[in-house]
Amino acid sequence: MLLEEKGPARVARAVELVADIPELRQALTERGSRRVEAFSLERTGARLLAALEEELRAVRPWAELTKGNSGFGVDFG
Repeated sequence: MLLEEKGPARVARAVELVADIPELRQALTERGSRRVEAFSLERTGARLLAALEEELRAVRPWAELTKGNSGFGVDFG
């Protein structure tokens, strides 16, 4: 449940509605369970790996150009 206004009275009323209406509580629970799947370890890990691989591809040409001559005493090879 998203609240545009987050004042104490508004939040208290939302909590009251969820506590008082079993159908609303059930619907929110089901939606939350489906939403959490988007953040599974497998899915999040795959997205992180893809981002890291993309960054590595962007850096790798630079590392190849400076191989053995980074100017910092570091060999990127």
